[in-house]
Amino acid sequence: MIYSRFINVYSASLLFSLLFTLLTSGSAFALSDMQGNNKHFADMLSKDKWTVFEVWASDCPACPDAVFYMKNLKKRYGHKVELIGISVDGDHGDKGKAMAAAFMKKHQLSFPTLFGRTVEVDNFLYQFEEDLYGTPSVLLFNPQGELRGIEVGAIISQDVIDFIEQDEADKAR
Repeated sequence: MIYSRFINVYSASLLFSLLFTLLTSGSAFALSDMQGNNKHFADMLSKDKWTVFEVWASDCPACPDAVFYMKNLKKRYGHKVELIGISVDGDHGDKGKAMAAAFMKKHQLSFPTLFGRTVEVDNFLYQFEEDLYGTPSVLLFNPQGELRGIEVGAIISQDVIDFIEQDEADKAR
């Protein structure tokens, strides 16, 4: 009995959170760039390259390594991938953007970075029947805009390259 009450309360709070995001953001799949301009996930997907989203948070202990690996990916494989960071420091309210900016400066992020909250990334992934399980996470989209992989944790650039090459080889068969 207690379990079913928990589920009902949890479901109601999740539904409220989803509805609040829909009503306040104008789109469940919108984030902003660091200048405050609204961006939509669909508009960020490259049409001729793989799109790699690196989801990070400034207070995440593994995220400095993750963004280092992704900077290396961009350097080595930039001709085949579009790399975009997503800071979920919006979960920290008003101070979140300053936290994200300080992290970006400290780690010299040169790739475009979006800013928002975990719930906004989750809402986007829901259409693919996926969830964001934590930071850092890598989301891999092929040039057709299909979500091909999600990896939680800091992964080295070679793992991403191997995944892309294997996926393309499988598709060519």
